[in-house]
Amino acid sequence: MRPAALAAGLGLLVSGLVLGVGCRGVTTRAQSPTDTIVVEPSKNPAPPGATTPNLTSDDAGRVYLSWVLESSAGNRLQYARLDEGGWSPVQTIASGDDWFVNWADVASLAVDGEGPVAAHFLRKSGESTYAYDAVLTTPDGAGGWQPPTPMHLDRSPTEHGFVSLVPLGEGQVFATWLDGRNFADAGEPPGADAGPMTLRYGIFGPDGVAAARGLLDDRTCECCPTAAAQTSQGVLVAYRDRSPDEVRDIYVVRVGDEGATDPARVHDDGWVINGCPVNGPALAASGEQVALAWFTATGGSPAVKVSFSADAGASFGTPYRLDEGRPLGRVATALLDDGSAVVVWLETRDTGTQILARHVDSSGPRSAPVALAETSGTRASGYPRLTRGRGGLVAAWTETGDPSYVRTASLALPSSGQRLQ
Repeated sequence: MRPAALAAGLGLLVSGLVLGVGCRGVTTRAQSPTDTIVVEPSKNPAPPGATTPNLTSDDAGRVYLSWVLESSAGNRLQYARLDEGGWSPVQTIASGDDWFVNWADVASLAVDGEGPVAAHFLRKSGESTYAYDAVLTTPDGAGGWQPPTPMHLDRSPTEHGFVSLVPLGEGQVFATWLDGRNFADAGEPPGADAGPMTLRYGIFGPDGVAAARGLLDDRTCECCPTAAAQTSQGVLVAYRDRSPDEVRDIYVVRVGDEGATDPARVHDDGWVINGCPVNGPALAASGEQVALAWFTATGGSPAVKVSFSADAGASFGTPYRLDEGRPLGRVATALLDDGSAVVVWLETRDTGTQILARHVDSSGPRSAPVALAETSGTRASGYPRLTRGRGGLVAAWTETGDPSYVRTASLALPSSGQRLQ
């Protein structure tokens, strides 16, 4: 699991963070030992049929919502920007009829202060179900996007996905992904005799050409989403590892000017599971401060946890449990200026499955959970998303149906002085 070295000159960019979330329903207030979360429904321009939303924000606090619009004519990766004046017109990044669209392995957009710098989606590379490439596209400087190309040099018809993008400044972007080039059985979920999934990275310039590529971990869980965030010491990557004994705990590796650190376990959950749970971690960072949330089910007891780091992910403190006893996981998180965090996840309650949010201090006090929306516990409902913008926290998720819809909501903590969208 020795990581590859990173080319010198990796730029560091610590993005400014904001607070906001979108949903349908009545304003909800949680009486809290830390702070009250206020939730307000918000509109967004994603059309009917949109699915697999993703969120990011730039250092000016502008929020970008992206999604895939599925139709019989093919798929389109689209986005819109939320600023003080409201949502921008919808922009289309790419389209095609050979895409792999998946509830957990979703397309994404990377932005900096100048706007979008890169986007990725998944394109089929063979007839088998899980034969697909992770392809990257960058702006062409004339209002369009360059032809997408695979991030990875490997061209085997196997799984390449679960990408996380981090802007580095000057048009550069860091990408990390799960790479199945070692799979013995191309295109099918790997079994006990298959080669291991690997975690790899690349650094790409404004032209989409890789300046560096390398290996971060040579044995990981096969299909849990990754997470990555910029810290003052480099890009921190979180993912689910896989030991020879099928222990699948959350690990981190940090990539900076001096190369990459060795993979390190965040907490000794000791979750043994002979198969991928499709439940990845979530990261948020600002300078040295990091919040990391994840799902585990050690001994058959599911839990959503969060842990904080004050040294850019070199070490993590005691995990705090956030769920009510029946979580499905699928976490998202955002870090606030005071070092506290908001975590979002799916939980089964007596009334059905809900998207819950909770405010947690880095020393442990937690608010009561707040329900953002009713949702489906099926895979089609995907992962909820969360980012911090100038006006507050913004959340997004897929509302299943025929057609599906992307829903959004705004979150605020009144004592923080953040305004709702």
